[in-house]
Amino acid sequence: MQPFLGRISAVTAATLTAFLVSAGCSGGTQECLDAGGIVTDTVQKATAASENPAAMEKALNDGAAKLAALGEKAGDDDLKKAAAEVAEKLKNLDVTNDDTAIKALEKLGTDSAKWASQLIDAC
Repeated sequence: MQPFLGRISAVTAATLTAFLVSAGCSGGTQECLDAGGIVTDTVQKATAASENPAAMEKALNDGAAKLAALGEKAGDDDLKKAAAEVAEKLKNLDVTNDDTAIKALEKLGTDSAKWASQLIDAC
């Protein structure tokens, strides 16, 4: 796996956390902070497992399940919808082999900022 991709995802995870804490969730609910934490944790775990497609897929699916569960419990309909949509995107990343894992990691690096914005807007 290319070390550059790992650095991109690490920076993206840090940026995602900063966006969620400083922008949308500073006056929002604990659920908003939790949603951001789940996505950040998922990005970090998927990046760490990037050389093992099965482990990466598990990290993505686990994160998607946690985010979906949070969305189901959320009191806010906008957050429910955003959490469900982001969870579905995580779950649908294809990591069946090394090549698709690289593409998924690139997509994770570029799209997680969009997902952060989506969650912020919901908060």
